[in-house]
Parts: sequence; structure tokens; C-alpha cells
Amino acid sequence: MINLISESLSALQPVKFSYNFNKEEKLDNSLYLFSNGFGYYTHTVFQEFRDAVLSKKNYLILTKNISLRDMFNPDSYQISIGKLAGSFYLKAADNRYFTKLRNEIFVGGIGEKLLLTIIPISDNYVELVSEDFKKKITVDEDYPYTVRLSQDILNEDKIHRQRFEMEYQNNLISFKVKIKEGYRFLSYGKDNVVRATGLMLNDTVCNNYFHKVEMITDDGLYYGFDARSTEIKYFNQIPTFVNQNTVTIKEEKDIDTHLLISCSTKAISKSTNVSINVSLTKSNFSAAGTYLNTED
Repeated sequence: MINLISESLSALQPVKFSYNFNKEEKLDNSLYLFSNGFGYYTHTVFQEFRDAVLSKKNYLILTKNISLRDMFNPDSYQISIGKLAGSFYLKAADNRYFTKLRNEIFVGGIGEKLLLTIIPISDNYVELVSEDFKKKITVDEDYPYTVRLSQDILNEDKIHRQRFEMEYQNNLISFKVKIKEGYRFLSYGKDNVVRATGLMLNDTVCNNYFHKVEMITDDGLYYGFDARSTEIKYFNQIPTFVNQNTVTIKEEKDIDTHLLISCSTKAISKSTNVSINVSLTKSNFSAAGTYLNTED
């Protein structure tokens, strides 16, 4: 049975939508003071500006080609993979993928390409799980410390065999794990079996443990205010009719651009802290048309 609740039109209440935004981002500036008490600020965005117009009501400045990120005081920081979850494929230096076959892990071979997901534990200590989240990368307790996919739930005194200290930089990644003989990195030898045998003796790397990584998810994110002027290139393959019904991004890059900055002339004369409006321009000074000369 369905109960219908009836209300009069007078019981309806109006709904107000609001858009919240940050109104107080500070520009990158430096204060210069003189012994006579005179002082002034210099702002990165106003250095070497292209043009300026001052009237009774408004002050307009056309800036040089500048990045939005350079214009503001930096108050954001990047959280990298290892401190947040993410999925990836591992590759050897020769671009062979890490693969799995009957829960053992190899480099290359006939196995299925291994998709791993990072589960952050603390700092850069992580666990690595399979794509179905049912198995974890686990190192054998005894030599030769073979690496496997396992559903075993380890006790606290053995959990270190499923915990890895991860380092990621310049698209290279390494995983260090504690074993009986100390700490070793996930690596592989001539038989292409993945084991925890990588280490460095003085300047000699034994069993290369630096691997390429092919990220499926983002490898990090910026937290806080992150001003960017991003130019996006979309797929446009008219002859083949590929991606015609999508907005798949082909390339994205941060670009510098000219900005039109405006503020009230009255505000300059009455306050030491003036609010401004910032607009990205589309003119001969802007980066519009960067992709027009490409073939695809």
C-alpha cells in the first residue's frame, strides 16, 4: 500500500542556492621600507606589465605572460601517491609488465598483467592489494623471499611481510620490506621471478629495484588553493569517428597567459588592502591557438 501525503501550496518553502568561494587569496608580494618611513609593495603579477589605464572610477592593468600559480602566495601542497590510495601497473626498465600467474608474480611471461592498488598505512608505508581487493602482496618468511598474492591474514609479529615503505619520484617507484636479514626491495633476477632481494651495497645496486610505474589513477593531488590556467586538448578525429561522443582529454598542460586586473580607484585611495578582479584574456597576448597547427 502506498500512502500519499498531500500538502497545500502554501506549505511549500522557497529554496535558495548559494555558491561558496574564497574571496581572500593574497598576491605574491614583497614589502620594501626606507629609513624615512616611506614604504611600498612590489607584486610579482605587476612586474613588467604590458599596459595600464587609470580613470576616476577604475584602474586596469594588462599583465605580462604569467602563470596564475606564480601570481598568488602558495598555500597549497601536493599529497603524493603513498599517502593516498591509487592504482597502477609496474614495469621493468625494458617496459615489460609485472604479471601474475597462480598467485606468483613475474616480470613479463605469459601471466596476466598485474594491477595493484596502494592502501596507505602511515606516512609512506603501504599495503599493495590486487584489483579485486581480496589478495595482498606478501613476501615469503624464508629465503629466497618470493613475492606472492596471498589471502593470508598475518599476525602482528609477521605483518611486516605485507607492509612496504614506498618511494615514488620521476615516474620511478620502489618498495622496501623488512625480512629476517634486514630490509630489502622488491626486485627480480634472471628467472624474472619477483622477490625481496634488491639492495644497495655502497654504490652498487644488487638486483635493480627501481621500477617504472604506469598510473591508472592520479599520482597525487593538490590540497588547498591551487590557481592554474590549464589548456586542454580534446580528441578530434573526424575521419575515423573515434571519440566523437566523448570529451576525452588528449593532453592537458599548465600555460602562462596575460591577465586583465581591475580594481576601484576609490579603494586605492582609502585602503591599504585592496580587492581586485582577475580575468584571463583572449588576445594576441594570450596562448589561444597553441594547438591549431598540429595535425591531429
